[in-house]
Amino acid sequence: MSTTLMDMPQGILCCGVASITKSHVRVSDIVARYGGEEFIILLPETIAADAADVAENLRWRIEDSSVDGGKYLIRITAVLESAIISKNQMQNQTIK
Repeated sequence: MSTTLMDMPQGILCCGVASITKSHVRVSDIVARYGGEEFIILLPETIAADAADVAENLRWRIEDSSVDGGKYLIRITAVLESAIISKNQMQNQTIK
C-alpha cells in the first residue's frame, strides 16, 4: 500500500464502503462494522442462494465505486463471504 493511502484516515474508506452497502440492502438488514476494515451484514429471513447473490451484488457495487480521498479518488476491492444461521442457533449464540 502506498504511503499516501496509508496516511489516509481509515474512516474515510470504511464510511464509503458502509454508505454503498447500506444503500443496496433491505431496510430489515443490519450493516455493522465488525473490525478495522471488516463489516458484518445480517440478512434476516434470507436463504443461502439469496445471501450469495447479495454478497456478489455488493462486491460488484463496491468495486465499481470510488471514495473521495481529497486529492484522489480511491478504488476499493472487496472479498465477501456468506454463512447461514438458523433461528434456534441465533437464540443460543452471540456474535464474537
